[in-house]
Amino acid sequence: MVAPFMSAPPPTAPAPIAPSPAFALIAPRRGLRLSAWRYLNVIGYQAYAGLRSEVARTYLGLVWWLLEPVFAAVAMYLIFGVLLGRASAPNYFAFLLVGTFAWQWFAGSVGLAANSIIQKSGLIQQVYLPKFVFPTVAVLSATWKFLCAFLMMMVYLTASGHPPAIAWAALPALWVVQFLLNLAVAWPLAVWVPYFRDGTTVITSVLQVLGFASGIFFSPAQVPENLRGWFDWNPMAALLVSYRGVLLEGAWPDFGRLAIIAAGSLALLVFGAWLHRRVDLSLPKVVQ
Repeated sequence: MVAPFMSAPPPTAPAPIAPSPAFALIAPRRGLRLSAWRYLNVIGYQAYAGLRSEVARTYLGLVWWLLEPVFAAVAMYLIFGVLLGRASAPNYFAFLLVGTFAWQWFAGSVGLAANSIIQKSGLIQQVYLPKFVFPTVAVLSATWKFLCAFLMMMVYLTASGHPPAIAWAALPALWVVQFLLNLAVAWPLAVWVPYFRDGTTVITSVLQVLGFASGIFFSPAQVPENLRGWFDWNPMAALLVSYRGVLLEGAWPDFGRLAIIAAGSLALLVFGAWLHRRVDLSLPKVVQ
């Protein structure tokens, strides 16, 4: 007896793909609101994943975080110290090293953050994230690199005749103030670049000029009197002076000036937060 014809069972729908834990429960402002803690979780996860990927792509890994500012300091030493005859100044290489490390943190944070939204355009089209997350991840990644390299620099300074002093206890305050400054500058620029793509070139050029004007290779005493006012208004110049005073001279920084820089950075952060909120939902159309 022939068995009756049995039709094939209807195909079942594929199981939904579970979202990555880092992006779970993320919704735009008009829908489910994301708690501040969840934002911090996303930022920390993205910074960790980016750094881990960067280390995995190179042979030397973490060593490059130290070598990059060291190479920059050596290049400046050869140019300004040897060729221009400033190598005879006491502790000139240590002077350059401290200034280069602090400046590289600022320039690296701003440079990475300015392009962060454009670089994540594919992710922005797939899942909602408040756009301030991307420049914050860039600044946090640069901060981890800086801290690792800075600790190694402190070991070198100790071995080269600059042992730890009580004033080194002020270093966390300097780090916090500069982190706020880096973040405050990064947030508005990250929004500006998607609307003005040539902004990346402008930012790179401005950072180069500002780096030379911030006192990486010279002290404030060498600034002409007619330019001293402009120099004093530069927050990075004040931070470089503070770092060198703490690390090389064992002197406490000017906390009043640091408080002014921190207050200005917080005010700029408020403006950056307002700017991000204003263009948050329109940016995916701009970067697509």
